[in-house]
Amino acid sequence: MIAHELVHIQLEAEARRTGKNRFFISSAKSRETAIRRMERDIVGLEKRGYGQQAISEMILSLIQSLTAFLLNCPIDMIIETRIHNTMPELHAAQFLSLRLMANEAWEMNTNARSMELTPRLVSKTSFALNGANALFIDDLFQGSSAYASRYAKMETFERSKKLFRYWKERFPALEPGGEYVLVDEFASMLGVRDFFEWKEDPDQGGGRPG
Repeated sequence: MIAHELVHIQLEAEARRTGKNRFFISSAKSRETAIRRMERDIVGLEKRGYGQQAISEMILSLIQSLTAFLLNCPIDMIIETRIHNTMPELHAAQFLSLRLMANEAWEMNTNARSMELTPRLVSKTSFALNGANALFIDDLFQGSSAYASRYAKMETFERSKKLFRYWKERFPALEPGGEYVLVDEFASMLGVRDFFEWKEDPDQGGGRPG
């Protein structure tokens, strides 16, 4: 995990040196857009007796979690690939770490209570991203795992495969800052590009992050 976060900083520094770094933000406008897209589910929760404050807090929390996943999913694939290619001494720890996260993601997303309360758009987007990430892990460790098999029968799996194919095609030629384009493309493929915005990094072109 320490290696992962350090490579995260490294990617940001590389993007900043080339003037291509951006900050991922959730604005009042993007949150309002996301909430409108979930209106039918919100009405359903109201009819089942949930209070407006409880619904509001839950929906905002889900939007925050989903947008964070939209940002991190394609970028984490880059980071884990770089760790795998440049730090072979961490292969065992990396395998166990990704195994833990894959299992936690599956358990959390298939929890009956969670599935009952989560708006369909959030659920479908999350399953598609997790399926793509599972395909990535299986590929990274050359078939030593089969996490993607869990998602294979889901309606979102075709989209998962499309996301991973796109990532795999783009990754070899990716330049600094290109990871943000991947985030945009993933979100566009999933129909949720309007759930977040970008803010230009004012500290561009320097040799060090921040």
